[in-house]
Order: sequence, then C-alpha cells, then structure tokens
Amino acid sequence: MSTKSGLKTHQTKTKSCIEKQKVLDIDLVIQTIECEYCNKTFTHKHRLDTHLLSCNEKKQKEFDTMVKKYEEEILNMRSEINILKEELFNCKLEVATEKEKGRIYSDIINKNQSEKQSKTTANTKINKKFNDMTPLDLSTERLKSIMNTYTMKHYEKGVVGQVSWLVDNFLTDKDKNLTYRCCDKSRKNFIYNNGKEYKRDLDADILISIVSPILKEKLKEYKKIKCMDMGDETDDDNSSSKKITSINKENFEFGDKFIGQLSKKCYQS
Repeated sequence: MSTKSGLKTHQTKTKSCIEKQKVLDIDLVIQTIECEYCNKTFTHKHRLDTHLLSCNEKKQKEFDTMVKKYEEEILNMRSEINILKEELFNCKLEVATEKEKGRIYSDIINKNQSEKQSKTTANTKINKKFNDMTPLDLSTERLKSIMNTYTMKHYEKGVVGQVSWLVDNFLTDKDKNLTYRCCDKSRKNFIYNNGKEYKRDLDADILISIVSPILKEKLKEYKKIKCMDMGDETDDDNSSSKKITSINKENFEFGDKFIGQLSKKCYQS
C-alpha cells in the first residue's frame, strides 16, 4: 500500500484480510456505520446508502412524519375555514341589518307620505266645506277693544253669557257670519281661517289661551262687585250667596262647560 490510510482501510474493510487476521488472532478495530432507522451496522458507506434505499423503518418514519405534517396543515386549514365562516356570518348579518334598516326607513317614509297625503286630503275637505269663512283676527288688541261690551248681565249668566258675548262680538264678521266654527261637537274640534290657512283648534285651546287672560281682568272687577252685593243682602237661607258663589266660580273656569257651550253656539253642520 502506498499510504498508511490505504493500508488501514484494507485491513478493516477487506473481507479476506479480516478473515486472515482472525485466524492469526490479531485484534482488529473495525470502524462501522450504523443505520439511524433500524440500527444495522455497515463497514462501508456505500453499503449504508444502498441499505437506506430499501430500509423499511426509514420509509415508515418518513411516512409518519409526512402524515403528521399533513394533519397539522389540515388543522390549520380547518381553523382558517372556521374564521372565514365566522366572517361570512358577520357579513351576512351586516347585510341583513342594512336591509332591515332599509325596510324600517322605507316604512317611515311611506308612513310620513301617507300622513302628509291624509292631512292634505283633510285640509282639502276643510277648504271645500268652510271656504266661505271670513279670516279671524285673534289679536289681543282687537279683544281689548271690545271689552267694554262685556257687561254685568253677561257675567250673571255665567258660561252662557260668556260664550254669547264672545260669539256675538269676537267670533263673527260684520255680516254676523261665524268666523270660528265647531266642525266636530263630540271631539270639541274647532276651525278658523287665520288669513293664510285653515287652522284646527282642539278643545278651543288657542282661543281660550288668548281670551282667558284678558277677560279675567273684567271678571275680577265684576266678582268684586257681586261679593259686595252679597254682603249687603239679607239672605236667610243663603240661596243668593250660593248662586253668586257658583256664578263666580263658573266664570273663571274656562273648562268643559265653557267648551261644550261654545261647541253648541259655533256648530256648523
């Protein structure tokens, strides 16, 4: 051999040389290579390489490794699928919510349009039925200018006197036509023309809010006089006192009795 390494390889790798060394009882240190899969040993690397091509344990381990890898990928894919399903559900929910919002908005718009149309129709009917009404001036200046026409006789008649005075002097035009009418006695619904449009006055709220504060000043004056008269009169059974007390109370109420009398006086069929 030309080199020591070549000699050593020959002594440890060549089968015939190894056999002769065993016969001569020479201690050999043979370097072996072990298969990492099945633990078989080989003296030559090329033999190990050949073995690895058909090693069943190697194939099984590679198969197990591949299965584990695919199982992990499947788990990851399932996780991604669940996330995508959740996102899809949320998208559908948002779409459904938007559709519901759209339906609600559409219902509101349709309702408003229907109410507007109904109001227009009602106003048209009112205009046709009361198109001859003279505009009513509800200004406090006009009311104050006629306060001198409200007399003690009106006061003594209570609500009947109040309404009669109000209709004759404030709620009729120069031709004695009503400028403030009751169009629904059961609901105490009144109507008047303010010069621009026909206005409804439920329970005569608008009229009372204008008339009451100004008329009450006159009522206080007459109440004081009636109380003085009540003190000067001899009334053994208190009948006169009770009547005056009742009239005083009735004149200041402007409640259901006043509205009922007004609806009778101003009713227009």
